[in-house]
This record gives sequence, C-alpha cells and structure tokens, in this order.
Amino acid sequence: MRRLGDADGISRLESQWTTVFTQRPDYLNWDWRNIYEKKMQLNKEEAALLAHIWLSSSTFMNVEFCRIQVIRLYLELVKTLRDAYAQAGTDTEKEFPIILDVIARKQNKYHLNSPNYKYVISHSDQLYMYLVRYAENLVRDLYGNTRKINLETYYSHEQVKLILQERIFSHLEAKTPGLLAQLVPLDETSEIELNAINPARWRSQVAGISDLSKLENVARLNVKNPSLDLVFYELSRQLATADKTQSLVYYFKHLHFTLQHKKVFKLLTAAQRKQLFTTPEQGLYLSKRFDDGYGN
Repeated sequence: MRRLGDADGISRLESQWTTVFTQRPDYLNWDWRNIYEKKMQLNKEEAALLAHIWLSSSTFMNVEFCRIQVIRLYLELVKTLRDAYAQAGTDTEKEFPIILDVIARKQNKYHLNSPNYKYVISHSDQLYMYLVRYAENLVRDLYGNTRKINLETYYSHEQVKLILQERIFSHLEAKTPGLLAQLVPLDETSEIELNAINPARWRSQVAGISDLSKLENVARLNVKNPSLDLVFYELSRQLATADKTQSLVYYFKHLHFTLQHKKVFKLLTAAQRKQLFTTPEQGLYLSKRFDDGYGN
C-alpha cells in the first residue's frame, strides 16, 4: 500500500493495528521489514533476505543496537553461505532441499512424499530462521550476554545436526570470526541496557581490575542493574588495598542501595576490615552498628 501510495488503505489498516504499534517494539510490527530496510539502508538483495525470517521476542532483542547487529550478521552469514555454494558449483535451491529432506524424515518423522513431507521440503524459511537464531547466539556471546537460545529445541536429531554441519556450518565457521569483527562495538547506552537485563554480566567487567577510573566506569554502566548493590560491594572489595577511601565510599553505596531497595546487605569480611581499618575494633564496630539496624 505504501509503495502504491494507497493512503486510504494504510489509514484503514493502521487504525486496526494501534495496539501493535503502541505496545510492541518495531521488530514485532507487521511492517518491521520495511522499517529496517530503511533504517539500515539495505539493498534489494539484503531486504529480500528479511522476507524469510521473523526475529525472536526477547529482552536481548528489545535492545535495538543488538537487534540491528543480529540482522546484520544474519545477512552476512547468508551471503557467505551463498558465495561458498557458488564456488562449489551449487546454490541454496539445490542444497536446502537435501537438508530439508533429512529434517522432514528424521526430525519430524514424516513419510517420504507425504503431504507433510512435501510441505517441509517446499518451505526453506525454517533454515533461514535457524541461521538468524544462530546469528543471535553469536551476537549474544560477542556482547557478553550469557543467556542464549537453545538451538537443540529446533533440531535435535543427530543426522539433522550432522547434515546442518556438513551443508551449512562447515562453510561458515572459518569466516565467522571475521564477520563478528566487522560488527559495531557496544556503545554506552547499549552496555547499560544489557547490564540491566543480565544482572550478573558485571562480574566479567570487574575481573582483575584495580584501577579506580575503570571500576567507576563499571559502576556507571550498571546504573540500571537491579544487582547494583553487589557491584558496589565488589568494587569496595577490589579497592580495599589500592584506595581505602574509595573502598569505603563504595561500601557505603552498597549499604545505601540495599536500604533503599529493602535488600540484605553484606558485611565486610575479616580480610577487608584488616585492610581498611587501623585496628580490628574499628571494623567490628562498623559492622556491629549496621548489623543492629544500619546504625545512625
């Protein structure tokens, strides 16, 4: 309708899709492909590849930066696969039916040439969907998101996994690191969003760091993290030998956050008290005051 300039038709449709437009992110809208074709400035070949897929609905994919990188990697994976097929004198029109035959017979247990079997054989979109899920897992891993899609739920039969490896992934594995390297590094806004949806992500960010400015940056990137109290506590622990003042600052931030959000605070360990205070009594006094009800 948009391409034909049918304004009345668009108006009629959009009046019935108000809920979708107001409550769902762009990639769940009925015209999400047109949205991202323009947003990502895709060429005709790339735009056509979007027709084969739907994007998963998840907190990770709700971060638009991540969503765009998944789409970009999916497009590059398909183009890489098609190039590999061309070099071998074949193409998706020949290769995909071979894979779909095994999926239909082994995974779905359909009889050869039955209506269900023929349906699977004639619909290659499921392989493109598998590739976009594979791309999403790679992007999740690249950006430190430990929660991944379980691809086993789609194809678990050993013969299916074998033919997928032989006919698809063997052509992609050598090229994948280079494709991932071409993706855009996370910006600060996206870092904050990912830390908010993956509360344990901060652990890899603070590992082995004792530099104050770098640790402060970790705290800033976790400003929306529901486990920010644990971030503050860990920063206090790691700074205990390098900067006693800032170590105590972050410990009090830990206490303040737990008080605000009605969470259980963590006491200083014996090792921390020894590092931070002149005498053991000082550390014990502080711990006792807060253990009695946060003190005054």
